[in-house]
Amino acid sequence: MYKELIASTNPFETRVALLEDGQLCELYIERKSQTRLAGNIYKGKVTRVLPGMEAAFVDIGIGKDAFLYVDDVHYFPETLDSGEEEEQDIEEANDDRKPNSNIDDLLIEGQEILVHVLKEAIGTKGPRVTSHVSFPGRYVVYMPTIQHIGISRRISSEQERKRLRDIMDRIHDSKGGYILRTACEGHEEGDLKGDMIILQKLWTEVKERYDKVSAPSLLHKDLGIIQRLARDVFTSDISSFILDNQNDYTELLDFVNKFFPHLTDRVKLYSSSTPIFDKFNIETEVVKALKRKVWLKSGGYIVIDQTEALVSIDVNTGKYLGSKSLEETIVRTNIEACREIVRQVRLRNLGGIIIIDFIDMEEVENRELIFSTLENELKNDRAKTTILQISKLGLIEMTRKRVKISLEKLMTRTCPYCQGKGTIKNSMTVLSEIHKEISMNLRKIKNQEFTLRIHPDIAQDFYKNRDLILNDIFGSNHPNLSIRLDPNLHQGNFDIIY
Repeated sequence: MYKELIASTNPFETRVALLEDGQLCELYIERKSQTRLAGNIYKGKVTRVLPGMEAAFVDIGIGKDAFLYVDDVHYFPETLDSGEEEEQDIEEANDDRKPNSNIDDLLIEGQEILVHVLKEAIGTKGPRVTSHVSFPGRYVVYMPTIQHIGISRRISSEQERKRLRDIMDRIHDSKGGYILRTACEGHEEGDLKGDMIILQKLWTEVKERYDKVSAPSLLHKDLGIIQRLARDVFTSDISSFILDNQNDYTELLDFVNKFFPHLTDRVKLYSSSTPIFDKFNIETEVVKALKRKVWLKSGGYIVIDQTEALVSIDVNTGKYLGSKSLEETIVRTNIEACREIVRQVRLRNLGGIIIIDFIDMEEVENRELIFSTLENELKNDRAKTTILQISKLGLIEMTRKRVKISLEKLMTRTCPYCQGKGTIKNSMTVLSEIHKEISMNLRKIKNQEFTLRIHPDIAQDFYKNRDLILNDIFGSNHPNLSIRLDPNLHQGNFDIIY
């Protein structure tokens, strides 16, 4: 598979796209006006302890308290974030798990605590934090609070896993735990050791700063988007990292040359007058990713709807008629939908519970084929996913690790008309409300005249039904009604002036 990273920078934001065989699969955006929290380390202060939720709120100085689960308080080392959604690449660090404790046995209000941000604030929820800090490097993730050695699950060769474990047995200094990342495959002892030294130095600096500052304070800030993706994504299977900004190019070149010089020649500066995202057809795909309906090449389509905790995806044959049988048409549509669904899930950064409604299939082997196709496509997704077998109704339930907000929430705002519902009142509903409002305020009508302020689009239907409304309320001798058109008025609103 041919992969490229394409970066575009303007005064407002930096965007980086991951292309696979020329198709946009992932998009990372960092706004200059917004502060990224995930990966940062803070000295915080416990503001509330909630025994009923086995959690606590921690003030880290961002105006919204962070959320700390009991399982994330020092003694419960779960798989830690090693950068951009790479949790499924590493083994669970459970070896040092302490017997269950209550949150109020571990924390008290006013206590100062060192925390690492696992998840960005999403919606009304504050960021999620853990007291198990982790420092992701190029080849290893350093976890100073636990003793554990793990190897990325994506390194499938048992021979390679044994070689890496033998290296760690020689160089592990008992100063914490380590996860060997996918990028370390094929690399020698010196590369891993170099990473370990750098990360241990960072931890020493964090501890020294912790002792000098008062809570809440930022102790360590993660890398910017360009260098972070170079560290986490820019591996040997990426053919090129192309940037359109000279400063970004220079900084990335220095970063790559310092830490992984074998990839230096793959860093390239884009200089054409055509915007880089237009050149690679990325802008068009971003616009499509903000729509509910996504068309498939065959003529079928999928519909994606997001709620607070659940995403529903519906598959339809659409214009695709097939050529042999109905079952074959359905299977072909479902298979094509599998590939597009996974791409859209990655691109839109959808998380939480995801329900996929495939078109019903009669044959069991076809349902198994769709499941295996979806499962295989998900192997390209670096976010942690769990998928359940397809049901007799054609439904697949899955979960996907949510680390940052979705593309829709990042790039759009709630419609001031519908408040996120996606619909507004139609004209007949508004006319019925006008009829009711006038009927309830007959006593206010003086001098046999009044005024109705209304949106022009609703006024068209009102003119057609004007006599029907007035005659029903007043009879044939109805008062004079003036119509005032206001295009700035919400279509679902009106104002009656008596």
